[in-house]
Amino acid sequence: MQSETSRQEQENAANGTADEDAIRQTLATDVDIWNSVEPWTGRAMEDWGNLYTDDVDYISGAGHWLKGKREIVATQQKNHDTLVARHATYKVSVERISFLKPDVALVHAAWEMTWASGATVEVFKAILGIVMAKHDARWLIRAAQLTETNTH
Repeated sequence: MQSETSRQEQENAANGTADEDAIRQTLATDVDIWNSVEPWTGRAMEDWGNLYTDDVDYISGAGHWLKGKREIVATQQKNHDTLVARHATYKVSVERISFLKPDVALVHAAWEMTWASGATVEVFKAILGIVMAKHDARWLIRAAQLTETNTH
C-alpha cells in the first residue's frame, strides 16, 4: 500500500511541476505579446486574447473592472498602442503558485511596467493576483487583479 501511495505522490508532484511550468509559460507568452514593439494587429490581439477565458474578470491598477475577453482585449489594445509610443516594457515575475484544485491555480506575481515620460523613465509596480483555470490541457487566465505597490 505504501508503494502505491508513494507512486501516486510522485505522479502528483510531477503533474504539479508540469502544470506550474505551463502556467509560467502562459504568463511569459502574455508578456511577450504585450511587449511586441508594433501596434497590435488583429492577429496579435487574437493571440493575446486566447490566453484568457471568455468569462474572464480583470481589475486594473486604476480600479476598472473589465468583464469578459472582448472588453479586456478592446481596452488593452488601446492601452498597448498608447504605451508602445512611450517605449513601455512589461515584466511579470511569478512569486507563488497554489493549486486550489487540480485544474484551478492561484498565482501571485510581481508586476512592473516601465515607460519613457519626456526625459524621465517612469516605473509602475504592482502585485498581480491571478486565478488560472485549465481548459483542454491549456492554462488560461480566468481572473486577475492588479494592486499598485508604488508609493507617492
